[in-house]
Amino acid sequence: MKSEALKHQGSRKEKKTADEIGGEAGESGRNIQRYIRLTELTGELLSLADQKKLGFIPAVDLSYLKKEEQEILYKKMQELGTVPDGRQASELKKYSLAGEFSGSVAGLILSKEKPVRKK
Repeated sequence: MKSEALKHQGSRKEKKTADEIGGEAGESGRNIQRYIRLTELTGELLSLADQKKLGFIPAVDLSYLKKEEQEILYKKMQELGTVPDGRQASELKKYSLAGEFSGSVAGLILSKEKPVRKK
């Protein structure tokens, strides 16, 4: 999202690296790459990330799921009333990349008990 905003500030003949853009925006180049990766999310998941209901890094992991898988995942999330944490999102990504993602797998992963965070 930040990259898109920066693109509209004017055009140059030379292309900037993520590190250069990040430096100008007060972000790391890696974070700029992550922001760009979020453009692969479906509207529903992107909305959850924008509302901070879905964490930034988990959202990046979920962006690697195919669009159909993201839609299945979103329905499971609605059904179970939960969003994946970082560990769950990473696991979902692994299943997707291995070609083993399904609604059943998503349900099992989302149903796993999440660790209690210490403050």
